Amino acid sequence: MSSVTSSPTPVRPIRLSAPEYRAGFLRAVAHLGLDTDGAQRLVEAVTGQPFESCGPAQLQPLIQDLRAIARNLRDQGSRPCGA
Repeated sequence: MSSVTSSPTPVRPIRLSAPEYRAGFLRAVAHLGLDTDGAQRLVEAVTGQPFESCGPAQLQPLIQDLRAIARNLRDQGSRPCGA
C-alpha cells in the first residue's frame, strides 16, 4: 500500500497599504467601543507619531497589546468576583 502525501497550499499574506491598515485598525477597535477620535489619540499617545503617519509597523504592537487586554478581561469575567 502506498501513501500519498500532499503539501498544503502556502498562504500568502495580504499586504495592505498604510492607509488601508489604518482603516482596518479603526474598524477593529470600534468593536472595543473606541470611536475614531479616541482610537487616533490612543495610537498617537502610544507611538508618539501622528496617526496618519502610522502603518503596520506601528499598529501591530498596539493591536497585540489590545488583544492581550481583551483576553485578560474575558478571562477575568469568567471568574467570581474577588477570586
